[in-house]
Amino acid sequence: MYSDMDYITPVRIPLTEDDLHYSVWLGKFRWKPFRYAKKRGIEGDTKNSRNFFENKAPWYRSFIGACGEKAYSKFSNWPIIETTWNDGRSFEDGSDFPNGFNVKASEINNMPNLLIPVDQWDRHKPKGYILAWVRLRERECFLLGQALRTLVDEKKIYLKKGERKMKVDTYWTDREYLSIADLF
Repeated sequence: MYSDMDYITPVRIPLTEDDLHYSVWLGKFRWKPFRYAKKRGIEGDTKNSRNFFENKAPWYRSFIGACGEKAYSKFSNWPIIETTWNDGRSFEDGSDFPNGFNVKASEINNMPNLLIPVDQWDRHKPKGYILAWVRLRERECFLLGQALRTLVDEKKIYLKKGERKMKVDTYWTDREYLSIADLF
């Protein structure tokens, strides 16, 4: 069914109706501070609130991220850090979990690579990254692997805005450098 599956063997995590409801709630909750910024007269995208999903709710990007976090939480039994940056999030390094990892989630049609916007890379310094591929129609998420920040720093390639359809300056790391074994 998935031709990319031959490349690596990802961990499949089913997403239940409850998981999706939780992810909607968390996505909206995390997006909420940006609504208040707009009320204060800050228009357009802020450094933390770009929505590149055309014809989708403004909190949709946060929802996809929350789906990836929920899948990793179910797999690892680590609790998700639910607070937001504007709410005084205690993990200033940018991690989504107490173990120091940040989930990067994507719902593109083909198996994604790890993409980290340059401004996020510079501001947040988690221990490492988990790459999650969210498949909403199938109600599943694939955990494609993890990589420590030091490895990503070694292997990342800089892509300018517009290059390979990037919406912002981005660091790209091929998924082949992520380890499935390290998830266990």
